[in-house]
Amino acid sequence: MRGVAVLFVGAGILMIFMAIWFGGSASGGETSGEDAGPVSVEHATGFLETEFEDDLLARPSEAQSTDPVPGALEAGAFLDVEPVELPGETSGDPEGAGIGSSTPPREPAGDTSFTVAPDRQAASTEPPEATGAALEDPWEAVGTPGAAPGAYGDDLGIGEVDLAAALAHGGAEGLLEYLRRVDPDLPESRRNLVLAFAAALLGNGERSRELGAGLADALDVGSLELDLLEAARLGQDVLDLRAADEARGALGLAMRAALLERSGLVHQQNSRNALAARCFSELLLGEVHAPWSADRDALLRWTAALDQAQRGHRWSRSGNWPFVEEVVQSGDSLVRIRKRVLKSHPDLLLCTGLIERANQLTGRYIHPNDELRVPVDRPSMLVDLSARWALFLLGDEVAAAWEVGIGKDGHETQTGVFTVGEKKEEPMWFRPGEPPVPFGDPDNPLGTRWIAWHRDGVKTSLGFHGTSDPDGVGHRVSLGCIRMHNEDVEELFEILPIGALVRVQP
Repeated sequence: MRGVAVLFVGAGILMIFMAIWFGGSASGGETSGEDAGPVSVEHATGFLETEFEDDLLARPSEAQSTDPVPGALEAGAFLDVEPVELPGETSGDPEGAGIGSSTPPREPAGDTSFTVAPDRQAASTEPPEATGAALEDPWEAVGTPGAAPGAYGDDLGIGEVDLAAALAHGGAEGLLEYLRRVDPDLPESRRNLVLAFAAALLGNGERSRELGAGLADALDVGSLELDLLEAARLGQDVLDLRAADEARGALGLAMRAALLERSGLVHQQNSRNALAARCFSELLLGEVHAPWSADRDALLRWTAALDQAQRGHRWSRSGNWPFVEEVVQSGDSLVRIRKRVLKSHPDLLLCTGLIERANQLTGRYIHPNDELRVPVDRPSMLVDLSARWALFLLGDEVAAAWEVGIGKDGHETQTGVFTVGEKKEEPMWFRPGEPPVPFGDPDNPLGTRWIAWHRDGVKTSLGFHGTSDPDGVGHRVSLGCIRMHNEDVEELFEILPIGALVRVQP
């Protein structure tokens, strides 16, 4: 018995010793940094806290929320709407000096009416404003989505512009990544608007509503921003929010951009090509008019999505776009058909390549009694030098887009409005006082095509052209012209008519 008692006493002493030892090690503030657990510094900026971000990113369970969420995008579970109706178009640069002969641009005139496919809905059979004969500059009549540069107000802090750019280019994930690195100086209501919108994009409608409580009464939160926040929560198609043409701040532009990309992807997955094309067209136009610097990765992404959508819309004869119908007659060619259409509709601006592309005729013959659809929306070009991007528009919709090279230092590309002049395949390069450099010569920088620009009816030495150095596209490399990949300028060569307007903006 005495041995058992000794054992019990020894065990008790051991337990007391262990309690003291481990209790001291667990005590806060008494351990060294090496003994302490890892401390997260990822959110040291203060805008996002670890627990808060985890809460923001948490996807609600089915029992918590029935909101339509982007997670349902794969199944096309939101934006399940019917397609909407669509409405019924001098400097010394040695690169282009002396190329071809001057061809005065044709000035359209007259008035006409147009038809759309009888089995498709159309808002109107009257010609759109952009095709009118009196139109000098399509941007005066059409405008562009978003406010013009400088229309965002001088009181807009650079922090909100940078934050808006992160949202526009990267969605909710891009926004949160930005907030992990930067602590923007925003009022509480603006902060809550940003986080509520991110939560809505990520599908956490409940958290979004908590963060957005009271925003309707905040003086520094606009009604359009509240509409965009609600659209994000409900999975609403942002194309329904026509207030987008109003001037607004950077954050409102970015919120709309994030929703446009979401809507465009869903429309594309559901083969609603016309609606998808409108979304990505607005994204591209908005990016080159935004108060932030254009982002190449975003432009590449949106251009690729636009190309896919337009293959089923503007570049499909079954697409829902305004046209006049022309029946092929015996002995017809596209040249003869173009002349006949222009005789009856003199205000149109056409080239045979545009008719061919819109009717998917590449590599095909036309036959008597074939019915061709001739586009009526007026073609034009917009070149943004800071983005180094060129947009081909039909009316006010971007139908194609490309990355481009621009003038290098000392040979900056001129801004302003030009018209398309002569077009040359396999061009020679003419330099003042020098013998011409033939096509294919390594010293000829023009590539496979040349599309000249005129200004005020006078030939310039500027234009679009291909390249013998593809790596230069996207950079300041030319002597003032717009340099494109050869395959891109060949595509543009076919669809851009002589006389089309080219607007070059900084």
